[in-house]
Amino acid sequence: KQALQPNKVCIVVDEKEDEGFTDINALRKDFPDYLVIRNNRTRGASGAWNCGIMAVTDLHEIQKYCYLAILDDDDFWDPNHLQLCLSMANKGLTDWVISGISRHEDNQTLRQTIPDPKKLQQADFLIGNPHVQGSNLFLSLRLFYRAGMFDEHLPSCTDRDLCVRIFDVAQADLQIEATDCHTVHHFAESRRKRLSSPKSKTKDLGIRRFAQKHAHRMTMEQCQEYWQRASRLFGIQPDGHQEQIAKEQSLPRTGPQDMGKPAPKKRRIKHTSLLWTTEVVSLLFGVTSSAPKVVAGLIEDIGRIPNSRLLLLANGTPPHEFEALMKHYGVSGMVITPPQQGVRLSIAEARTILQVHCGKVWKKLISIDAVVIMDDDKRLPSSWSANLQQLLEQDHVPTGGFIGPDIEAPPLPPAFSVRTSMIDWFYSQFETSEGTGLPCMATEDTFYDLSEKSTNHLEYPVPCAALPEAPLQTVLKGIPISRKAIVSSEAAESSERGGCCVILDPELLVSLPNPRIQLAGVVTRRSDMLWVKLSGRQFIKHPSLAVNHDRTQDKAPIVDQFLMTAKQDLLGSALCRQLKDRVAFLKRRIKQLNANILRMQGLVEALSIDPQPHFVASKWLKEVI
Repeated sequence: KQALQPNKVCIVVDEKEDEGFTDINALRKDFPDYLVIRNNRTRGASGAWNCGIMAVTDLHEIQKYCYLAILDDDDFWDPNHLQLCLSMANKGLTDWVISGISRHEDNQTLRQTIPDPKKLQQADFLIGNPHVQGSNLFLSLRLFYRAGMFDEHLPSCTDRDLCVRIFDVAQADLQIEATDCHTVHHFAESRRKRLSSPKSKTKDLGIRRFAQKHAHRMTMEQCQEYWQRASRLFGIQPDGHQEQIAKEQSLPRTGPQDMGKPAPKKRRIKHTSLLWTTEVVSLLFGVTSSAPKVVAGLIEDIGRIPNSRLLLLANGTPPHEFEALMKHYGVSGMVITPPQQGVRLSIAEARTILQVHCGKVWKKLISIDAVVIMDDDKRLPSSWSANLQQLLEQDHVPTGGFIGPDIEAPPLPPAFSVRTSMIDWFYSQFETSEGTGLPCMATEDTFYDLSEKSTNHLEYPVPCAALPEAPLQTVLKGIPISRKAIVSSEAAESSERGGCCVILDPELLVSLPNPRIQLAGVVTRRSDMLWVKLSGRQFIKHPSLAVNHDRTQDKAPIVDQFLMTAKQDLLGSALCRQLKDRVAFLKRRIKQLNANILRMQGLVEALSIDPQPHFVASKWLKEVI
């Protein structure tokens, strides 16, 4: 019934398919011109809104002025609502248009005050809500993405939180207008449950999490006003629930030495060599490196492990530098070079040469129990080899081997953890000596900007223990500000090989190369994961074999390297999916990546740092997307 019809409409059903409350096919039949989808993000208003907005967003529309309007399913607009809003948008010069709300309660209708756009400020949203909510939100789509979309960790107070962040990213040039007309109708009857019903779980949790996130922006007077309003309108008091919430949303943080310990010793390894009688596990480590400074720490760790050897492939670097390190740390073994010395091979090519050599050495030295293929930027905890020995002494070992997950720096291209690191960097400026009051979100993927396991971590900050001296360089290297990689406490079968793989059959090393795949001139990453899939063997990712991912010796990547690594990983990740899922997977990834880039640009402005070529959207569109 809108006088001005929108270009695109998306209806989001916020329920799982097996719940069966909504006949989604009937909705599609009733609204054939609209996109009708299920919420595939976090359950609740924020996840549903984000899901719908992402679904109808075209990549190139974000780069020019396009407007977003939201309508809750229990509200409605007057027929002239969109027309009025767009007329106030002044041909794209306005970022945000606010219209009036008629609030329909049990026995009365209240025409809520329309805020004066010239006087509206961030503090208004910290203390309360100056009558801006989902259904009267008319916002530049570009600004919405730069502000970070809705925070899915908040079950309520989501509109206020978004508005606070809008002021962060558009401090000087934010253009707001008001229609001066009450064209939005909001129904707030007491007889039915709503997100903002007094003392409801969603409202209680939303108010407390909003306070945890933003209290340190507030003055003492603002904080008092915040809780007075929460008490007056919703019956919520600032009591001891903070500890309960922190406990509820935190999982135990565990390290490689104390989690998922292998079962007690059941049997000794049987050896065919009469010359080798020690009970200490015998390991051959295989490492490819082109940077002596990076691999030095790992060589030192291997030197502490009894009965271990190292076979190192010098990839494009003179071998004598690595030989000197091995001699210094007392590591036995050898350094090999590619057929063409001085030429740096791709990851897949280098790993294939390394694995074949390791397999041949293993066949000659039958005393070896396992080959461990590692990336050069890993570090071994002191209990690592003892944990592996216990695993090998169990009755049942996997047919392929074990995978050691990463802790500390995420095992990702730096481009895929920048957004969340910059979030933590930005919020660190509000910390006090008592900290932020924020709970730790200790889940596996909190560092991953493209995670499909969860999306409720993208805009909720994690406390920062200490900001590094050069935070921008730290972020660009892929070193987390706060969100260190952690691992599940449970062992599980996996193809996510990563930078530490224990291989138990020499034939796998000799006969199966790492696939080198080139698409449109790009050599893809993830060859190690494809290798595990092609092997047909069982590999177990085990938390007791976790290794430290140390990027401190890395150089901050130049922009071309930064973008190329992202491109290679996107294509490699798609190849690890089933054929029928690859295109859809890439499309989802690209949309989320584009959203992340715009958010990074917003955070650059919020942090008042110089614009970086790594975050130029046009360069991403041209080089990656």
